[in-house]
Amino acid sequence: MFQTYISISRTILLAMSISICFLATGPLSAELTQAEVLSSIRQGTQFLFSKQNGDGSWGSAAMAVSHDDANIGTSSLVVLALLNCGLEPSEPHVKKGLEWIRNASNGRSTYTVSLKLMALAAAKQPEKDLTRMQLLASEIEAGQTNSGEWGYDLSPGNYADNSNTQFAVLALRDAVHAGARVDPETWEKTKTHFRETQFRDGSWGYRGRNGLGGGRTGYGSMTVAGISSYVISKSMIADEDKLKPDGTPDCCGNEEEEDTLERGVEWMARHFSVEANPANSGYFLFYYLYGLERAGRLSGIRFFGEHDWYREGARFLVARQSKQDGSWFPRQDYLNPVLNTSFCLLFLSKGLSPVLFNKLKYGRPDPVKPNEMMSDTWKRHDRDIHRLTDWITGLEKWPKLMSWQVVDINKAVSNNSVDDLLQAPILYISGDEPLNFPETHVKLLRRYLDQGGIIFATPSCDSDAFKTSFKELIAKIYEEEGLKLEPLAADHPVYRSEFLLHPETVDLQGVDYGCRTTILYCPDDLGCLWELWARNPPKGRTPKVTTMVTRATYIGANVAAYATGREPPKKQLDPIAIDTAANETKIERGLLQVAQLKHGGNWDTAPLALHNLLLALNEAAGLTAKTESPALSPQAEELERYPIVYTHGRSPFELSSSEITRLRRYLDNGGCLFADACCGSKQFDESFRKLVKQLYPEKELQRIPASHPLFTSQVGHDLDQVRRRQPPAGKNAGIDTSDVVIGEPFLESLEFNGRFPIIYSKYDISCALQKQSSISCSGYIPEDAARIGVNILLYALMQGFTFQENAE
Repeated sequence: MFQTYISISRTILLAMSISICFLATGPLSAELTQAEVLSSIRQGTQFLFSKQNGDGSWGSAAMAVSHDDANIGTSSLVVLALLNCGLEPSEPHVKKGLEWIRNASNGRSTYTVSLKLMALAAAKQPEKDLTRMQLLASEIEAGQTNSGEWGYDLSPGNYADNSNTQFAVLALRDAVHAGARVDPETWEKTKTHFRETQFRDGSWGYRGRNGLGGGRTGYGSMTVAGISSYVISKSMIADEDKLKPDGTPDCCGNEEEEDTLERGVEWMARHFSVEANPANSGYFLFYYLYGLERAGRLSGIRFFGEHDWYREGARFLVARQSKQDGSWFPRQDYLNPVLNTSFCLLFLSKGLSPVLFNKLKYGRPDPVKPNEMMSDTWKRHDRDIHRLTDWITGLEKWPKLMSWQVVDINKAVSNNSVDDLLQAPILYISGDEPLNFPETHVKLLRRYLDQGGIIFATPSCDSDAFKTSFKELIAKIYEEEGLKLEPLAADHPVYRSEFLLHPETVDLQGVDYGCRTTILYCPDDLGCLWELWARNPPKGRTPKVTTMVTRATYIGANVAAYATGREPPKKQLDPIAIDTAANETKIERGLLQVAQLKHGGNWDTAPLALHNLLLALNEAAGLTAKTESPALSPQAEELERYPIVYTHGRSPFELSSSEITRLRRYLDNGGCLFADACCGSKQFDESFRKLVKQLYPEKELQRIPASHPLFTSQVGHDLDQVRRRQPPAGKNAGIDTSDVVIGEPFLESLEFNGRFPIIYSKYDISCALQKQSSISCSGYIPEDAARIGVNILLYALMQGFTFQENAE
């Protein structure tokens, strides 16, 4: 029956003997890849290493920069860049640089003091630096003018400009996040300065006060400086609480409309460029790109108009990097290669930081302003996710550099791009008006959920219209399944994923589909309360409001932890979505076809798992496996055509005696059954073990030894060490990094006639393959699940081949 596939196995073995390590070579694609960016970052860091002086500093008299005290600013900028590229403070070059900075004088230049503070904050060693950072922050604050600016020297009487002001604001922000205090009045003055000195066209110039009352225009580097500085100062200001008669916050009163940010973003959309500092030719190009990253990331903007600022900027920088030494240094720029390379690395590395939340921008586009909506309901609380992300970033064991962004569903639909949504693991939807999504939008949301995303929704201003329409949206998303919101069970892991929440006091509802809860909903106006959070709350805040804000942030953090396990994926340049239509090989008789075995225990819990595994097989082994697999019952005659059948589930199931007889015949004739328990389901595990006993009464499932060829590069990937998530034990246990176990893979099988007719994993592979595993899912992480699955498929085809014994 399987002679054709014996020939196939030999073909596979020949291909693997030529390229056993699965390394692909060839010309770079037209689209920038993640690997190219990471390679560029490595080359840039090596260049900076090569320019470090023996004492740990960077810079020399020949390359000294104006307004840098003894190269303290240059050295601080380099250390800041290296730390943001993922190097640890203990790395020798970074460690030596940090020690030199700590021992150097503070200087009096705004650039110098600000960069020194930013470097120390990035090192995240408060036991060494918190007192020093507080002194530096106080020194910067003392240098602010009455009009809210800073000049080159930290003396309030000096002539000020927006470039020095930008660095002072960035440094004070980092100081606050590191635990230092900054006077609220400092932020108020800064916000007022940028609001009042913005040009009529939405831009900012170098000397902001010159723009008052005139029709002048600014340029790119100062406009992005204005955007980021305005966003930072506004986010740092804790407005006085407005209370209702019952003492609860009034977040939905009439607020003063302000369009400072919108006008700045519109100017950038009209003048966007990554190849020149707009309206200022090529001067200070890389300084401008660093400011562009700050403006885009801190304001949650992914697109300026139609321009994806990170993708376009990264593509330009990778192409312009020196192939000789890894630096960046255009001839027309005033700055030296060390400074420029540091700015470029800050752009590339920070732009790849994890995006925790996408905030959904939805509604009818404004015909006058195409990038805006007719209604602002989607941002009724415009600082909600910004402040929640800032708060979570400060929690222990979370990444210290996470961001959020706005995603426009109209743009995503027009581009047919679920990738836009998949840039973040959580899609946050809020508003105080009805949701009226057309069918195209509903389908895109369904694709997002099916490919690993989670929707988290809350109404703004206790809107009944939003609540009703959100339930109707769910009915459309899961129309075929007939699913609806249900109260979460008291033992749901979201209640203990970060903080211990009491189900009887926290109203959380959800939709369970497949491997996990895909939609989470809280009927409370959490966005109102997230917006009230501040590192330094306003004086006089009542205990009642404090409790409400704390409870809301706990709920937000628990949802984020449930969705990510504290490990949000880094922003991706490579395609994320698995499009079954686009990726189908269209090969009716490919080298390999795998069927899916149906049973009565939710056999399609992870409907994309097998498809994704076969894609991984094609990529790893260079095969042409058909990625569309038929679902067959154990009694189907067509079963004979397939060398491997796959099944999974998370519910109990049984096969009839005739199905067991037919499946046994299939296995005895050379077929192989590969199975796993979704999320380590004990119910499925018990049923599957019972099935194996019915198939082979005289046999027992046994663990496959870690030294077996199945786990080695003789078959495919080297699986000596894999990562497996183990959910916490006990009802009140929270998650912890120790929940990720690193060790040998655990697979079981039984031997019959010198081969493995069954290969089984009691730990999840399928949900991980569909990128839908959660913290409650006992199983392998997605990358390792794919590697294990690829090896299983290859080994199943190679059974009977004689492998060499591992050399000791």
